[in-house]
Amino acid sequence: MIFLLTTKPTNKSMNRLSLYLILILFSFQTPSQADDIQDFQIEGMSIGNSALDYFSEEEIKHFEVGYYKKDKTFNASNFSGFPFFKVYDVVQVHFKNNKKYIIYGISGIIYYKKNINDCYKRMDKIANDLSNLFKNARRDDRGTEKLDIGLSKDSKVTSVVYWLKSSEVVSVACYDWAKEDEDDGETDILRVTIDTAELNTWLVEKAY
Repeated sequence: MIFLLTTKPTNKSMNRLSLYLILILFSFQTPSQADDIQDFQIEGMSIGNSALDYFSEEEIKHFEVGYYKKDKTFNASNFSGFPFFKVYDVVQVHFKNNKKYIIYGISGIIYYKKNINDCYKRMDKIANDLSNLFKNARRDDRGTEKLDIGLSKDSKVTSVVYWLKSSEVVSVACYDWAKEDEDDGETDILRVTIDTAELNTWLVEKAY
């Protein structure tokens, strides 16, 4: 079995059934609803953990992305090639620019090089099961939108976003890069993201 998200085995969630969002054989057991994104993991990592629990400070700095020039409150690292990654090709972790490296956002990324149709199929399955899990969340079907980054105007992203009552965000998306951008090094991907409300607000209002 290959899992996207699993429940974190905390005292709070021990009496819940485990959630499995499975990539290939897509079935799961789940509680009737979920409200706390800290109960969920991507490659064993949860919101509120320290990245230092999984990576050294040298590794965190080595994989820093350097995206954010306007405001330095948060930073991110894109980790790849770690042996404990069982599902994702890349895991992106957002943290504040201090020595604690507390995780405020996690994204799992899987490459779909020239195979975007499989990405869409898996995204649809994930979105349907997220709807069953986050029954109190507002589902926002964004549809397909043009990407305002890259070389080509034909690159696009298709996404579904879930807004929890606490304003925390869970999303799933497929990024379909045009040939011009693929030639420039981009690859079609599936991206599953969990963000705190604080990080999401910063990304929208201050990061760029």
